[in-house]
Amino acid sequence: MRNKGENKIPAILALGFIAGHNPSLSFTTIYSKGIEALALAMDDEPDTLVGASAAWSLGSVFHARTLSRSVFTLTWTTFKFLLLG
Repeated sequence: MRNKGENKIPAILALGFIAGHNPSLSFTTIYSKGIEALALAMDDEPDTLVGASAAWSLGSVFHARTLSRSVFTLTWTTFKFLLLG
């Protein structure tokens, strides 16, 4: 059973709050497919508090500079591996 409407907001905000504490928790959020859940919430209701909460949470996940660099490095390494074999 899926939550509908504004019932999603506490879970969305909790995910962003937890992920914003340190890069380790942000990585855990990314690898546990939390980004996909936040993107889905934003896509379902972009013009409501649910969409705004999801946008805030996504920003919290990618807050740390070190995390952003790590995600870029990981993505670039994966891309090179797929491209060059």
